[in-house]
Amino acid sequence: MVLDDSWRAYTVQYGHGGVRPVHIIAFSLAIANFILNGLIWYAFIVSSNFINKSRLQIFYALAVTNCLTGFFSLPTFVNLFVHDNINCPKWSIIVGSAFEMALDRMRAVLAIAIAVERLVAICRPHAFFNSDHRKNARRVCAFGAIWSIADALFMICEDGLSPVSGSLAAHCVSTSSSGPLFHSYFLILSLIDGFILLVVYLVFLVKFLNIRMSALQSPTEVCVLFSRAQNSRGSFSTVHNL
Repeated sequence: MVLDDSWRAYTVQYGHGGVRPVHIIAFSLAIANFILNGLIWYAFIVSSNFINKSRLQIFYALAVTNCLTGFFSLPTFVNLFVHDNINCPKWSIIVGSAFEMALDRMRAVLAIAIAVERLVAICRPHAFFNSDHRKNARRVCAFGAIWSIADALFMICEDGLSPVSGSLAAHCVSTSSSGPLFHSYFLILSLIDGFILLVVYLVFLVKFLNIRMSALQSPTEVCVLFSRAQNSRGSFSTVHNL
């Protein structure tokens, strides 16, 4: 386990007094995440026509994913509260963290898909409005689901093969108690996801600012052309009078 030894040494020396408030705040945020995204999920169900007209199918999938993320985070926090965040039964970590890791991968895939979709909308609006957004959302969700299941199985297999004395894990948090390979994979992939989002939104911002500047310059160009036309007409009238 990656952080088990250091966590055990920390708890032996300092106890859990400084960690419990952080877990309570995180537990509250998980509840808020579940409730708020559940309301968004319900709103999308009630107003399905709005989703189709506004082309928000991937946003709808993201709301569902966030709602489920908040829901499946709750057992993990209950588990660490009951066991004081140490020596949790290993099966309880695997059950809770498998859902968390799978939903985390799905959320990352959907976030990148939304960013790319916004970029296509501003760079190629004709292709964006004529594309089948429902089919695109299904393809993205299918791809994300396959990758999510693979991530969950990867973590479970490596964590199940990791040596744990007495079938207990010293730390109750999923990524900290995962095997070293999955832990490294998770951290590196998180950095890659963030880099991709940064690049896509930078390109989006540059394109948006270019369009904005063009829109601001267009009235000026129209006024210049109108002024030139007026001057040409005045010159033609003068010559005609002569």
